[in-house]
Amino acid sequence: MEALIIKNIKEFEGLQEDWDDLFERSQCKNIFLTFDWHYTWWKNLGGDDDLRIFCVYDQEKLVLIAPLMIKNKKLYNELQYIAYDCSDYEELLIDTNLKDKQVFVDFLMESIYVQKDWDIFRLQGIRQSSQTFSSVNNALLYRHKERLPCLKINGTYDQYSKTLRKKLIKDTERQISRLKKLGKFCYEDQDLTEKELSGVLDEFFKIHQLRTEEKGGKSLYSDEKRQKFFKEIALKFCKKGFLRLERLTVDNKMAAIHFGFVSEEHYYYYSPAFSNEFKQYSIGRILQMELIKYCFEHKFEVFDFMLGDEEYKNQWTSDYEDIYFLLTSRGLKGKIVSAALKNIWIPVKKVLNKSW
Repeated sequence: MEALIIKNIKEFEGLQEDWDDLFERSQCKNIFLTFDWHYTWWKNLGGDDDLRIFCVYDQEKLVLIAPLMIKNKKLYNELQYIAYDCSDYEELLIDTNLKDKQVFVDFLMESIYVQKDWDIFRLQGIRQSSQTFSSVNNALLYRHKERLPCLKINGTYDQYSKTLRKKLIKDTERQISRLKKLGKFCYEDQDLTEKELSGVLDEFFKIHQLRTEEKGGKSLYSDEKRQKFFKEIALKFCKKGFLRLERLTVDNKMAAIHFGFVSEEHYYYYSPAFSNEFKQYSIGRILQMELIKYCFEHKFEVFDFMLGDEEYKNQWTSDYEDIYFLLTSRGLKGKIVSAALKNIWIPVKKVLNKSW
């Protein structure tokens, strides 16, 4: 058993083949654990932070990855997930064939703790069902639990729709009828060319920014570097079949767009946006209904509403999964900082009430 720490982008790039192979052997199939997601984020948004990817090898075979970085803050250094501001779930990438995963995770945690260049270590958004939670639960000292809405898909959409409030279905159908009076109403989910993909994403960024600013927030896509990251990852994920970019148009005008992902039988409801011009028609709800229909038709197992327990999600599901935010520290400075974070835990609420 051997631990290796990747600290520069050249070594990071050289890890792709082994990382991709490990991802295929892993059980979680978490879309945020792909090499493409982390490498593309680091290349575009790594900035002045320090790379710290912890890799564990067993007989020269990569079996465990902790994709971390050190965030250099003014008063302390924080060890955290690489794509921390764009990833809903932060987990370890573990070879599902390992006979004793806990031994390898313990070795990883020991390798992390002996490093002296961080004060606190935080992982956000760990699902209780993941291998990561069961393995690191006792290693990280502070736990904060939230509920994660998700829809477990069984049967047909018609059967499912009968479990929803009749008022919800009738009003949604009424809004669709109103939209059709404005012109041709169309739901699109076909594959796009590279040029078309770029154009739709530009429209998505624009719509998302306008809607978020109207609500008094700041869009995740207001920064050009971030837009570049999402365009690059969209192209890579499109080629691998991970991308979902559904659109609703009314009279050839873009009314709503969903930017999300799929992995195995898991559908990630990552980032919806809709035009203010059509908000009076409940266009966001209509889009969501179309996405859920798609999941039933294509036999997905889970429609994942992602981080945040916003009230509107409760109208579609009563299923939940516990999700945890874990924190530990080292040294006096780390203990002081972690004590403050445990008392106020503002970052958690910011993540859970994300604007994207």
